[in-house]
Amino acid sequence: MSSFLSPFAKFDPKSPNSAVAQQFATTVQGFQSNSGSADANAFQVVEQFKGIAASFALSYGDYELNFTAKQPAPEYVSENLQNFDLETKLWHLFIILYGFRIQDGEGQLLPENEHSSDAVREHNYLIKHTKIKEISLIIHWLQENSKTTEVPSDFSSKWKKTQSMLQNKEYYNLSSAAPLQSNDSVRYLDSDAPIRESLLLEQDDISEDTANFRTIYKLVLDNRIEEAIEFSNNTGNFTLSLILLGAVHDYLDPIVDENNLNLEVEDITTSEPSGQRHKSLWRKTVYKLSQQTGINSYEKLIYSYLCGGEVSMNLKEASNSWEDQLLIYLNQLFKHSISEVYANENEDSSSIPLPQSDSIDSILNILSETTDADHPLRIMSGGIMINQLHKVLHSTIKNLLADDEGVDDYIIRVVTHLSIFLYNIDQSVDSISSKDLTKIISLYTRYLSKNKLEEFIPIYLQFIPNEKDARECYSLFLSSLTDDEKRRKQLDMAKRFVTDDIPSNSDSDEMDIDEGKMVNVLRRTVERVMIETAPHYTSSGGSIVVEIDEVDDIDYKLYRSVEWFYENRMYEDAITATIVVFRRFLLSGKLASLKKFSEGKSFKQLIKNYDVEINTKLLSSSVAKPKVNEEMKEELSQYDLFIQGLTLLDEQKRFWELNKFNGVNSDDKSTFWKSNHLQMSVEKITSNLNKLIFNWFKVLIKSENVSGVDVKLFKEYRSIYAPFLTIELLQIYQFARLNDWKYMRSAFELINLVANDEENDLLSCFVSSGRLNEFVKRSGELAAIASERGIKGIFY
Repeated sequence: MSSFLSPFAKFDPKSPNSAVAQQFATTVQGFQSNSGSADANAFQVVEQFKGIAASFALSYGDYELNFTAKQPAPEYVSENLQNFDLETKLWHLFIILYGFRIQDGEGQLLPENEHSSDAVREHNYLIKHTKIKEISLIIHWLQENSKTTEVPSDFSSKWKKTQSMLQNKEYYNLSSAAPLQSNDSVRYLDSDAPIRESLLLEQDDISEDTANFRTIYKLVLDNRIEEAIEFSNNTGNFTLSLILLGAVHDYLDPIVDENNLNLEVEDITTSEPSGQRHKSLWRKTVYKLSQQTGINSYEKLIYSYLCGGEVSMNLKEASNSWEDQLLIYLNQLFKHSISEVYANENEDSSSIPLPQSDSIDSILNILSETTDADHPLRIMSGGIMINQLHKVLHSTIKNLLADDEGVDDYIIRVVTHLSIFLYNIDQSVDSISSKDLTKIISLYTRYLSKNKLEEFIPIYLQFIPNEKDARECYSLFLSSLTDDEKRRKQLDMAKRFVTDDIPSNSDSDEMDIDEGKMVNVLRRTVERVMIETAPHYTSSGGSIVVEIDEVDDIDYKLYRSVEWFYENRMYEDAITATIVVFRRFLLSGKLASLKKFSEGKSFKQLIKNYDVEINTKLLSSSVAKPKVNEEMKEELSQYDLFIQGLTLLDEQKRFWELNKFNGVNSDDKSTFWKSNHLQMSVEKITSNLNKLIFNWFKVLIKSENVSGVDVKLFKEYRSIYAPFLTIELLQIYQFARLNDWKYMRSAFELINLVANDEENDLLSCFVSSGRLNEFVKRSGELAAIASERGIKGIFY
């Protein structure tokens, strides 16, 4: 807890939600991997939730003390203080009630007979009547979480002013011939005098009584009875202190109940009979006191609460506190219910009115009309009390999904963690559905992503019951993630928390459930993006415009998704997905996107890595037929050759730009254009492009193992890119003539080869691509340039 004592040092008090979410996520880590009882682990985690919320509530409480009436605290301070205070109480209630419910039936009945003491009878009664026991637990929860009542440290004797008045009156009467008459002041100072005589005390004494009784009443509400007795004695309210003794201990006779003394029953620690022996009579007496007229209003509230009788005035006093009203209603119901323990006593308690509500549910319905009742955390607390939290969560989740933008972030966090741990504790407790749990976790992962807390997402995905649903949720997030550092963190976190030792419970699932869960998540991520982006690459007919500079957002999203396979060393998937990317980009003329995708990748090495992996698997175990065949490897190799050609083209262009070549001449022919380095560069690129122009995909087109659909596809590649590469090569020949005129001859040889449709497919490719006119025009331009050497320049 020490790390939580000063949270303001780490976050803006205006926006605590991200800081709290981080601490909750850290607490949740490893929950499923902890050894021991799952229920025990769950409650330990929830206990930590309570501690986190309490620490933030404490910090806001301390922060609020920095402000004054003249300079009040900002509204967010009181709001956050209330929210964290209510959240602390919520987690505490969860621990108390669900901890009790999952242990239902484990309580031990004590030996009981007709002579058994009240403590034993009440203990057994509460074991048999769990609903009444839960009421007592809620009462203790309310009392434990109530605001501390300050007990005054200075006391004065009771009715000091009235006593002084009576003494002065007596002195006056002794010294005066005419006695002083007073018709409205008491004549005696015993505790019953004001009621018996129907006369008044001095106003100062009335005010002091009111303050003292109010303090005692608050102590009684807080179940601080011992302190209330002590304060009663200190303030001269001795009768009240005796009455309060009856509220402290139930009667116990250690001789009758000697067999029970070693059991864990409250107050069974004495060696002599103790406690209130006639509890029913005590309750009836206290009720009659509460009906007396003329007693102090707060004294009356004390008696009404102690007996659970008429509590309308108590409720009026508590009108500004939802918790205090709930306490008064529950105490009244509990007092009435527990009175069955004493039903065989002779005393008749029928004069005490029945409780105003006969169940927690009806009490909450009454309180739902109050202004404080609509706070979401109080609604959830009510759901816990009536064991209907799963229904409350279902309704809340439905509302959150309908409008998550209009809801405070902390509600999403609380609902998510309540749902997770309600689902994971003992299944004897009514739980939320797996669908609701999946929905709220999915929503929470979006919240984490929005608040730049993506690294915690894998922690929560492990709690989605169905692996397929978890995969869908995670893949939806991963499909939008493109930042390198964030992707690396996701893989690191996923390897820690997306475990593979939990069996998949997917039904009809095309994914390989024998593979690791993270592998399936990444496959679904890429599949999702493939499906989402497919319409962007639908052929619209007509000529393809080759784009050499532009990379649009859809292209980027597509190839970044495929890189998940590379980053996770999923070689087989990387090959198949890479082929899809190349096909889409090539058929759309997306060369800039293709080059970006290919940066830093060695497709030859990818094939080698795949071969090593598949051969290792074949040696170690029986595996299914490899999905990547030799034709696919060859196709990828052809793409690799194409990328090499594009890379050389780009390097050549940059080389010319750096040397400021203007397309016609150079400032220094002797040094730049006649250099061996330039000639080697030209030879390298022209050789590469010639091979691509004449051989690219030719082997696969002629292969009998390639489907007709793929043959058609490869021919389409050639119809688009053989003309593109040819024109690029002619441009290079044109520039390179300044190094050696032989390149002009090579250009014309290339033109002649294009025209020879009997030996190659280049002419048909130009026709299919719609670039034949461009080729003819380019040939004419080359002839014009060659004429700078006259006829010999054209005809060699």
